[in-house]
Formats: sequence, C-alpha cells, structure tokens
Amino acid sequence: MENKNRNKEIELLDKYFKELNNVRIQLHLVNCLRTTTKTFSVQQGNWIELKEQLRNVIYDGATQLGKLDLNRSDSELILFFTDGISTIGESIPQTGSTPIYCISSDIGTDNALLKHMANQSGGTAINLNQTSYEEAATQLLHQPYRLLSANYNTHEITDLTFLSTPISPTSGIGVTGKLKTHQAKIELVFGYDAKSTETLSIVLDTEKQSSESGIAERLWATTWLAALDIDYKANEEEITRLAKKYNIVTRTTSLIVLDRVEDYVKYHITPPEELMKEYQRLKEKTQKNKAK
Repeated sequence: MENKNRNKEIELLDKYFKELNNVRIQLHLVNCLRTTTKTFSVQQGNWIELKEQLRNVIYDGATQLGKLDLNRSDSELILFFTDGISTIGESIPQTGSTPIYCISSDIGTDNALLKHMANQSGGTAINLNQTSYEEAATQLLHQPYRLLSANYNTHEITDLTFLSTPISPTSGIGVTGKLKTHQAKIELVFGYDAKSTETLSIVLDTEKQSSESGIAERLWATTWLAALDIDYKANEEEITRLAKKYNIVTRTTSLIVLDRVEDYVKYHITPPEELMKEYQRLKEKTQKNKAK
C-alpha cells in the first residue's frame, strides 16, 4: 500500500467523525500473520488520538486478506482501508451481514475484489482517486436503497449475477443469468444495509421476452466476467475463453479489428456474424490440409 494517499483518507475521516460527533471505534491493523486491535473514543468529533495512530502506521509489506474473517464483527459497520491486494496466500476475506465500506486511495487497487466485498455485505466500495472526500463521507453517512439479493430456482436459472449498487431513478438495476427453461420466476429483494424492505417477483418467459439481437447475451458475459475477475488467478482460463468468445477486453485480452476473414482463422479469433459462414469454411479447409 505504498502508493496510498493517507491525506485523502484523513480528510474523509475528519469529515465523517465531525458528522457522527460521538462514537466508539475499534482499530484493527492487519498483516499476513496477526491482527492488532485498539479501541478509541471520539467525543464531539475530536479524534486526535486515533488520527495520530493512523499517521504513524508503518505498512510492512506482506498481506493475506484471505485470513480475515469479517463475519464475526459485532460493529454496526466496517470501514476497510485497503488496496485489496494479497501478496501471499488466499485473497478473499470472509464477509457477513455487517456492511463493509471498502475505501482505497491507492492507484493499484484491486477494484473488483473491493466491489465484491461491499456488494456481498451491503456496503459500498469507495475509490478516493475518483470520489471527493465530501461525497465519500455522504456515502458513509447515508445508507442507500439497493438490491440486496435474488431468490430463484437453480434448475431454472444459472450463472446469475448482479451488482448491489445504490439504486437511483436514472441508473436502475441490472440482473443477468442463463435460463435453462422456457419460463422461470425470480424474486428480487430490496432494502437498506442488509435489511430488506421490499420484494419484487418477476416471471420470465422466453417466448414473450426473447431477443435475437445478442445484446442480452453479451451483457451477461460482461457481468459474469466481472464476477469471475474477483478471483482472477483461479478463473483465468474461463475469463480468457469468454473474453475471446464475446470480444470483451480483460486483463489478458485486447480488442483488435481484422480486415480479412483469413486473419480470424489464422489467429483463432471468432469473427463478426457476417463473416462466420466464410470463417467456418476456411477453418474446415485449414484443418483438412493439416490432417493430410
């Protein structure tokens, strides 16, 4: 975390504690071997003692986030300052029902992991390189309305994913998955933090709602790749396969445009639909020539 901007994080906490006024804080400092804990009391927005402690923290390198079990926290919420990068061992911490606000000021942040942790717990991922500390403090102080979970029959729907991001009139929500049957029912649960306040049931029918444009399939691939990217090392092969199939840019794939169908065959790249017939013909011809 050598590239973190400690001043931005201090400014955020200064604004946050002034609004909270009086609050009890447990500070946990974590490395690959142990966690040290100390309790602080903020009175009338005064957090000088805690601030001094944070300014003097020495980041000594090795981190193993997979050792963290945040499911056992008895706090109202967790402010997790991290770049999301594990240098050794397992990389995905255990989350629970306590909202986790993942905050980073490091330019090399693993944003996919931090968004995953926030989504799983009903919190928010905040990148201080993209968000002002005033706006970030507002996100910490006011719990947004969001999609919390989706209930469905796994015999009807698979590979379902959604982002538990705050809902606004302009952003709406997005839920993607694969239908295994002509009809399926899905129940969407909405609320604040991890507390549900509303449920919406939707019946999906491929005969009435299907589209041949391919947009829905590509949208699913994009969101599913984002879910796989949380544990990139374990899913690298599947990520590369899907990225090539749907022409999506990832950590290890890029998007190129080829002029000749022969080039698609040569580099084993799936072409646009209008070139597919000729692509298949040339591919079969190439395979036959190799077999001779």
